[in-house]
Amino acid sequence: VEILADPGTYCYHGEPTWRQWFRSTAAHNTLEVGGVDQSESGGPFLWTAHARTTTLECRTDAGSRQSWLARHDGYRRLRTPAVHRRAVALDGDRRRLEVVDALEVAEPVPVRLSWHLGPDVRADLDGATARLMWSHGSSAREATLTLPPELRWTAHRGEEESALGWYSPGFGRRVPTTSLIGTGELGPEGRLESTLSFDVATD
Repeated sequence: VEILADPGTYCYHGEPTWRQWFRSTAAHNTLEVGGVDQSESGGPFLWTAHARTTTLECRTDAGSRQSWLARHDGYRRLRTPAVHRRAVALDGDRRRLEVVDALEVAEPVPVRLSWHLGPDVRADLDGATARLMWSHGSSAREATLTLPPELRWTAHRGEEESALGWYSPGFGRRVPTTSLIGTGELGPEGRLESTLSFDVATD
């Protein structure tokens, strides 16, 4: 079961609004800054400027912990230039995934952080905590996604007007899913920490 999912492609032509959405930064599990994509689009099949990425650290510790740190410069073109940094740590023993987003920026800027769930996952959002539920065979599974409380969180599913809450399992197909969207500001000293903790299976 996909828990945090890439939304897919859906279409290449004929439906420009949906094409633009499914390839946008906001349609992926990452941070959007200033209301624009991290790379600049030149049409439905072209990016005129690509965000340049750099891996700063990649580590596999003894045991089940893995981590990496990277950044990209796609938001340097904004009036307030920003560099997005993301640190990810996976701890298999603790069944825990930690993601920390930060900006190299001179002053606070508007941001939108998206977490798109797989279509088989149900979500119950309470403030900055989402309880996730899904089935594996005949067994129920659960996890908790603890979201950055610095942002305002809303849940969306299958919305036509905003295009939020959709997943494409194949070309020309889209099915409703849940998108958790956090909006607010992030400044030079800020950090947004998201943690996904899996419950221990009982079967």
